Amino acid sequence: FLMIRRPPRSTQSRSSAASDVYKRQLMKYMLAASDNSMSLKRNAQISSTLSQMDIMEVDARLAKSKQATVRVTFDKVCDFCMKKIGEKAFLIYPNGITIHQACSISQNFSLLIDPITKQHFEKTFAE
Repeated sequence: FLMIRRPPRSTQSRSSAASDVYKRQLMKYMLAASDNSMSLKRNAQISSTLSQMDIMEVDARLAKSKQATVRVTFDKVCDFCMKKIGEKAFLIYPNGITIHQACSISQNFSLLIDPITKQHFEKTFAE
């Protein structure tokens, strides 16, 4: 029967002390790596949630703009030339501006930009 004698607790051997230092360093590294990994995961989740919120906001704005109504009667006037629309062809922009199609063609207006307010609809709904 062989007995191995251990040094008293107050006097650790050099290998035991080195092992403790190694364990402490390893523990620091593991904690830092773990914190970094969790931080990256949290940041990715936050980014994903913010992107989803942006998409929902754009969808809500688009749905609201689709609900807009404009009533065109024989008394309705063109917002550009101020003449009655009557039975002529006309355009209605997303913000409710109504103009004759002839006014749009003669002035070379873009369908994406309101000729009165200069609002750019593609940029408005893309934001």
